Amino acid sequence: MVQFFVSLGWYLLTALIHVILHRALALGFGKLTKNSFLIFIPSAMVIGWLLYFKIPGTLPMSALFLFLLFSGAHFLFFMSFFFDARSPSMKVLFLVRRHGPITREEILTHFSDAETVVNRVNTLLYEKFLVEGGNRLHAAPKAIPIARFMTWYRRLMKWERGG
Repeated sequence: MVQFFVSLGWYLLTALIHVILHRALALGFGKLTKNSFLIFIPSAMVIGWLLYFKIPGTLPMSALFLFLLFSGAHFLFFMSFFFDARSPSMKVLFLVRRHGPITREEILTHFSDAETVVNRVNTLLYEKFLVEGGNRLHAAPKAIPIARFMTWYRRLMKWERGG
């Protein structure tokens, strides 16, 4: 049980360091802020080392695995916009990789309003984060705390765009 709390505490400390590092990078380096996620790699090595020497001769894999799960969930949650099957950001990267250097106008020819907006609205309706009332869309009660949390987190991380 102690290993669980050590793992949880180490994840929370790493997440705090990640936020501080992210904010520091955002001040001067802008685009390098994604690198703040790399703090989880040495942190996993340190927690493995700490757990190994806490119980000599055995490495409590479940505690290390728990840390890795927390870290992975953190990464996936906050980078999910990038991994979305219909993510415009991902599509732009694939276009540039496939075609080489291209202009903004050439990129725009590969997008439509239906692709970038309507599909997202349909997904939010399907997941019941939006509710239709007549010809108006409203945030469902379950969406409001998520939107508040994401607004708070974006402000904390000084993210002005994306998502």
